[in-house]
Amino acid sequence: MTEQNQLQKPAPLGQNALLGASLVFALVAICLLFGGGPTSDASTFWWLLPLLLVTLAGALGGTFYYLLARLTYKGGWSTAFPNILSALVYILLLAISFALGMSGPN
Repeated sequence: MTEQNQLQKPAPLGQNALLGASLVFALVAICLLFGGGPTSDASTFWWLLPLLLVTLAGALGGTFYYLLARLTYKGGWSTAFPNILSALVYILLLAISFALGMSGPN
């Protein structure tokens, strides 16, 4: 059996979720750190909502990739389609959660 034909085990669910969450956590933390302050009527912890929502969405995106990972071992479009779909779902989740988080609780 060659190395290409051997099936690899997908990464554990926790590892995919942690990778998805940590990537966007760092990006949003940098964005909030250098993005300027809130308006005068915002609460002291205004930054907490977008940071938590986007991190949770990143973890959900990593979980979605884990669920589709076992479809990627067949090759061809069977490999490309789940990866492209996972990336689109990940970006959509991040965009929605970032918009909701930055709009605030009001």
